[in-house]
Amino acid sequence: MSKGFLTIAQNTDVDYLELAYVQAMSIKLTMPGSKYAVLVDINTQAQVKDKHRAVFDYVIPFGTDFAQHDDWKFRNEWQAFHLTPFKETIKVESDLLF
Repeated sequence: MSKGFLTIAQNTDVDYLELAYVQAMSIKLTMPGSKYAVLVDINTQAQVKDKHRAVFDYVIPFGTDFAQHDDWKFRNEWQAFHLTPFKETIKVESDLLF
């Protein structure tokens, strides 16, 4: 893949997976043909349903969750550009709509 959008969804007290789902639908509605990838931790990966798989082009688990015991999950941000399936990646926060 050459270009695409990528976000991180690590559920805490906020359902970031659902935010990513709405974001992906928003991107695909406003920019048809766009690709979308979501990075997830193991707990969030277990919550991925068929409705998510129908919209996400890629669901990519972290190799190592460096923020496993943190309330704020920023320690995994650096992995976005190492795990992206795209040559050109637009990394977005999951609570942003297009």
